[in-house]
Amino acid sequence: MQKMKIPQIIFILGFCLCVDIFSPSFAVAASEATIGGNGYEGVIDETTIHDTVLTGVEILENYQDVVFIKNMVITDENDRSSTKCVLDGSFLGKINFDLTRNVDALKIGLNLPQCIAIRDINEVYKDGTELVLAEGDVSLINGNIIFINKNLVIGNYEINIVLKDSRLITVNTKFVSDTNNNISCEGTPLQVEIVELPDII
Repeated sequence: MQKMKIPQIIFILGFCLCVDIFSPSFAVAASEATIGGNGYEGVIDETTIHDTVLTGVEILENYQDVVFIKNMVITDENDRSSTKCVLDGSFLGKINFDLTRNVDALKIGLNLPQCIAIRDINEVYKDGTELVLAEGDVSLINGNIIFINKNLVIGNYEINIVLKDSRLITVNTKFVSDTNNNISCEGTPLQVEIVELPDII
């Protein structure tokens, strides 16, 4: 039989104890139960144990509490999936998504390369109509997070943004390895600014 690690044994015993307390008639599997198996390096978040079987409606409501945005698409201003930008220039983009439940505020973080940052947020639309936003309703955090500090209701949203190409990239180490181990290793980075050739004509 495969040896189990202590945390797995504790989890299984704890689970069986909870099942026995809250639902004595619940059937427990005779074989061992693990999550992820040996060497599991992930995390388990938002774990909940219910004392009753959830209905399909309850499961959907729980899911929508966590996943409340669908169909998120990022395009250029003409709804194209690719665009071009002149060196050290700006370009327009759009973020479109469906909000499936009301929220009191919304943060959208963009995965941007170091040389690209959000310079401005032009407009926010709901179902094709521009929202009237007061000062402070929309702001930028660290150049890659859009923060809408306003109640938003269910609907389709479009956020028009201006992206800036700074042409500054970072060169850094990523890992080191011997014949047995591969470990993460980041050093002091080198920043490289890409510039245009001077006009010599």
